Order: sequence, then C-alpha cells, then structure tokens
Amino acid sequence: MSKNKKSLYGNKYVNIENGELKLGNILCKNLTQNWETPIFLFLEQKIRDNIRYITSVFKEVFPKSRGFYSMKANFLQKTMEIIRDEQFGAEIVSFNELKILEKLNFDSSRIIVGGPYLSAQLLDKIISMEIPYIVIYDIDEIPKISQRIRQNNKSNKYKPKILLKFQTLKYTSRHGLSHTKDTFQTLSKIFIANPELEYAGILSHYGTRLKTWIQYEQNLNNLIEIVQKIKNFAGLETKILDIGGGFSNADSLKEKEFRSYLERMREMLRKENLQNCTIFYEPGRFIMEDTGFCISQVIRVDPHHRVVFLNIGNNFIPKFMKSSLRFYNADRITESPNTPMDFMGYIPSDQDILIKKYNFTQSVQKGDIIVIANVGAYALTWSTRFPYQIPKILFLGKKNIVRYQGDPNPAEFSLS
Repeated sequence: MSKNKKSLYGNKYVNIENGELKLGNILCKNLTQNWETPIFLFLEQKIRDNIRYITSVFKEVFPKSRGFYSMKANFLQKTMEIIRDEQFGAEIVSFNELKILEKLNFDSSRIIVGGPYLSAQLLDKIISMEIPYIVIYDIDEIPKISQRIRQNNKSNKYKPKILLKFQTLKYTSRHGLSHTKDTFQTLSKIFIANPELEYAGILSHYGTRLKTWIQYEQNLNNLIEIVQKIKNFAGLETKILDIGGGFSNADSLKEKEFRSYLERMREMLRKENLQNCTIFYEPGRFIMEDTGFCISQVIRVDPHHRVVFLNIGNNFIPKFMKSSLRFYNADRITESPNTPMDFMGYIPSDQDILIKKYNFTQSVQKGDIIVIANVGAYALTWSTRFPYQIPKILFLGKKNIVRYQGDPNPAEFSLS
C-alpha cells in the first residue's frame, strides 16, 4: 500500500487516498457529483470476497460443509445474481424470495426453505421446484406438507429432506420445537406416518452477531444434546447439523480466530462420534454487512446540542438491523474524529436517532457528505414505508457502476 493510501477499520475497500475518501475504486466526491444523495452503494467484489472467505474457512475444517446465504439479509436481485454466480446456496423464508430465485434460474438443489409460517402458496412452489431441504418449526407442519406432496407431486419422485428447528436454550428462545420427551417420541411416529418426507437433520440458530467462543460452543452443545435425544427417543439418525447464522461481519471476524472456533467445534463433534454429519451454515450479515454504504448529506447542524441531522433516517437505517455503523465525513476525512456527536435523521420525530455520542469531526457543516458504513445487511429488509423517496441503489463492479433497475420498484423493495 502506498504512503498516500490508508485503509479504514480493516476494510481494504474503504481508503483515504491522497486526502480523499475512496470506496472500492471510486472517489466518494465523484459519486455525489453524478448522483443525488441519499445513495445506497454496494461493492460487488467485496460480496464475492466475503463468500469466498467463509467458504474457504468452512471447507478447510469441514470438507462436506454447505453454505446457504440468508436471503432476508439483502434480497435485491443483483445481490442474488452474485450469490448464484459464486455457486453459493440460499436460505429463504418466503414465497417472494423463492420467486426471485426462480426468475434467476437459481439452482434449486442449493436452496433451503423454512420458517415459522409456510403458506400453501409457498409449499406448492417448493414442491413444483423440488426444493430439497425444508426446515420445520412445528411438528404439525409435517402432515400438512406430506398431504400437499401427495396432491401435487405427480411423479412420486420428490421426497424432501426435513430439518427440524429446535428452540435454543436461551431464555428468550420461543421459535421452534420444544425439548420435551413427548416431542422427541412423537418424531418417530410422525415420519412413519408421512413417508413422503425424510428426516435429515436439525437446525439451531443461537442469535445474531455471535462474538465469543462461548456462544458457538453453547449452540453446538444444544445441537449435540438434541441429536442424542432424537436417537434415544425416536430412533432417528441425524445426517445434517445446521448451525444457522449469526456470524459477525467479515471484517470483524478475523480468519485465524474464526478457523479456531470451527476447529474446536470439529473436535466437539468427534468426541460425540458425530464427525460424519454434514455441516450447514447460513451467513447473511457476514456476507453483506460491510459491503454496503449509505452516502448522505448534512441538512443541519445544532452546535449547542452537538447534533448532526442527515437526509436519511431510521426508515432506511433502522435500529432493528443491529449493525455496527461507522460514520465518515467525506469532506473532512483527514480531520481527527474527536468530538462526540449525536446523529439524527430527517423524519419529523425526536425518536429518529441514528447514533448517540459518536466521535466525529468537530468542524462538520451543513452540506457535508457523510458516509455510513456497514449498512449492507438488513437495512433494506427492516426499512419502513415512511413517505420519503426510496434512495438510489448502486452496485459498484470492477469497471463500472450499475444503477439498480433504474428507480427501485417499491413493490420489490418491500417484497410485497
């Protein structure tokens, strides 16, 4: 790296070069000269890098492992084209997601579907596309799926593999099957009664933004305990262990540390004679969070209360996304960020707070361009329908910028 180039916070695609902020291969000032703010910018090569990173680490430790991108993290068609081209899988929960994948000729053998609610419309599409993996949150769903297969599967060749989603052992966990003896004993009977389905494995999603080995360990211990109970009470053999997602973003989860977590998990499985199970994993935030940026503008500064107001708010940068946001003043990028500031949005409510007491450039002024990093995952998913114009959405490739389908379609934006 040249003396005139400096990466910010470990992301090699965010640099200060000759006193200017650069995202990927484009200067931020060039973006705002050609596009009116607010803008969402996604870096295509960073998405590809993150996919290859997590695939490589998992394959090194678990050669048979399979990754399924959690599509709800960022469901834009361009995102899914990249996922498809990298031959990564997709994990989905809705009919609308499956329609997008069908439109893209996404390999159905790389799709896993499941959630708390499986509509009749979704089930019929699953059957017609012969999606191989279905995740069940409720035992009562099994006979319902089996019946629809009998009604719609004319060839009698389609037999999906069922993964059972169990509650984690956290006190807040409610989604999924309970850990009662009655639940486990029922499993054997229900799969015998519904031969159209094949029991294959279990899913345990511990939470979001897993940061410590203890969290990974607790999730795997939960899986191991469930596998043993399924074998003891139901007589069923588990072939697939889906550890879910919840990984931090790619730049914050260092490769050496990540690999050590997986190696310790492999040893835990070996001790329980489960080393032959295939590991599934469902990264969403890991792949997308640090690939997305919101380029916004200061519309007002309140120096007395140290508040900066932007032309973007919680309607597009929602608290529910739970991302580690970073704010850069592109117009004063070389100035030290040493003054605590509150950032608020443009919604006419005092509740529209983006972040509080964030160390920022003291000389920030109205009109300054502010880049908000780490908005690639869940920002658009959790966005609300507050009556402001949808921001422009751009994808930056190696050679050019692609505006996402002209003006984003509001119907697709909310997947309605």
